[in-house]
Amino acid sequence: MSRVPTQRARAGELDAQCEAAGREPSDICRTAVNMVIVRDSYQEAERLMPDAYRANPGHVRPVMGTADDVAGQLRQLLDAGLNGLIVGAPHADQSPEYVQVMAGVCRQALAG
Repeated sequence: MSRVPTQRARAGELDAQCEAAGREPSDICRTAVNMVIVRDSYQEAERLMPDAYRANPGHVRPVMGTADDVAGQLRQLLDAGLNGLIVGAPHADQSPEYVQVMAGVCRQALAG
């Protein structure tokens, strides 16, 4: 599920509200919180998706897949108007090694 159309729509709404209030839209730092699941395949990442996401099909899904796929998805969000990303990991992946994996993916996304 792509978040890009939603992000672009929200950015447009925020821009319009800023302009209506006489505020410069670029003064607002735009961020998003995303769970990141990096594995060798999308299917493997999906198996690790927390049950809370499965129980609520309308809820935003984690950004997941291979390192390249995840970096690409994060880059698309940045290109859609975000200034920054706040990433988290599933409970099972909260280790220093996984934080290094996420850091590499984020660096790749920021490099474009």
